[in-house]
Amino acid sequence: MAYPVAGEHHTPHGVTIATLLPAVMRFNATGAFDRYDEIARLMGEDVEGLSRDAAAEKAATAVAKLASDVGIPENLTELGVTEDEIAAFAEDTMEIQRLLVGNPRRVEQVDVEHIFQQSL
Repeated sequence: MAYPVAGEHHTPHGVTIATLLPAVMRFNATGAFDRYDEIARLMGEDVEGLSRDAAAEKAATAVAKLASDVGIPENLTELGVTEDEIAAFAEDTMEIQRLLVGNPRRVEQVDVEHIFQQSL
């Protein structure tokens, strides 16, 4: 997802990934609950007794806070991305299958569009 954005807006790849990461984590949570529980714990979040969904949300929120704390833009809008670009970026993302095959969940173009929407 970062390649189309970075290519069009000339943003650093890592910054673009970090900006997208919380929404990507929320999408992937159902395919990686055990990993997200561990991420939340490692980030200092108390997830004891929480549902898997709640623990995964804590992980995504903690990652977003860390990114913000180190000066990463909070959304794609801050990188210059507009809603009008989402469909093309999603289509371009789907063409990079080598990066999608290892994803914890199956990804469709509509999912990518939703992640971009959530990241604006």
